Amino acid sequence: MSASARVIRLGRASLRWRPRSLLLCAVLAGLCFALGLALLGTGTLAFPPGEVLAVLTGRSGNPVAERIVLGLRLPRVLTALCVGVSLGMAGAIFQSLSRNPLGSPDIVGFTTGAATGAIVQIILADAGPLAVSLAAVASGMATAAIVFLLALKGRPGGGNRLVLVGIGVGATLAGLNTVLLVESDLDRAVAAQVWLAGSLTARTWSHAIPAALALAAIVPLALASARPLALMEMGDDAARQLGVPVERMRLVAVMTAVALTATATAAAGPIAFIALAAPQLARRLVGSADLPLLSAAAMGAVLLLASDLLSQRLPFGVTMPIGLTTGLVGDLYLLWLLARSRKL
Repeated sequence: MSASARVIRLGRASLRWRPRSLLLCAVLAGLCFALGLALLGTGTLAFPPGEVLAVLTGRSGNPVAERIVLGLRLPRVLTALCVGVSLGMAGAIFQSLSRNPLGSPDIVGFTTGAATGAIVQIILADAGPLAVSLAAVASGMATAAIVFLLALKGRPGGGNRLVLVGIGVGATLAGLNTVLLVESDLDRAVAAQVWLAGSLTARTWSHAIPAALALAAIVPLALASARPLALMEMGDDAARQLGVPVERMRLVAVMTAVALTATATAAAGPIAFIALAAPQLARRLVGSADLPLLSAAAMGAVLLLASDLLSQRLPFGVTMPIGLTTGLVGDLYLLWLLARSRKL
């Protein structure tokens, strides 16, 4: 254990934390609050931060501001917050499991698999939003299970193998998705492309509340997995000697990360870049080799809220779906990561 780590004993349980990580989480939480205020005031009818705070604290006498901020914009901001937290934490788990900075739901095939389910529902069944979201989650989970089983076949614990198998499965499904889009009629193809772009537009409490409830149920399981995952990063043999049930822990961690990603995908569609970048940025800022679950979650929220604000405040009145905004930024980040890393 590093000298900078602190441990709080709670009977048999213990909580391990670092002052620098706690400080980073506090700073990121403040950034989330500031970005949330800016987003709540952003739109066709803009409101200053003071008016937004008055609405949130119940001191505003402006019924129009209350209806817009509380009824329209607050659910969108809370949905973005939940999606960012889910993707940041899922990315940290995937990168720990694969021991590779490219490990993320995007790279290991979950996002492409989810897109396949959504496209099939939109193009072949002309389904509604709920059916599309459920199909996306189910197909994403099925894809993740296939990748996990293929990666373990004959070579348990191969982190780079997990990434490579995910890229292969994702490429196959991407080709299938392209065929479905090309062969469909124009209206359904456009509807599918809109979903594939990822969006926070028209998000209501029916999106925000389920995402928050799912997050509240999954996060404790993810936090309980943090210590075993950190030990597994030293190697499976070393982790087994320290009492970690490696194969069972790997399965639990994969399902936890997939559930987090499914929560985000059901709420906003496929959102690129966040799960890839948030854990790496958090790890660099904390300056520790520990698994940065909480700081990655907070970083994911900051990145998604900032991207949403950017997409709404582009010059010349241009607006972009949040998924396209994060994808463009993510491409630049990935090129930078590849240029700097000697392991890739």
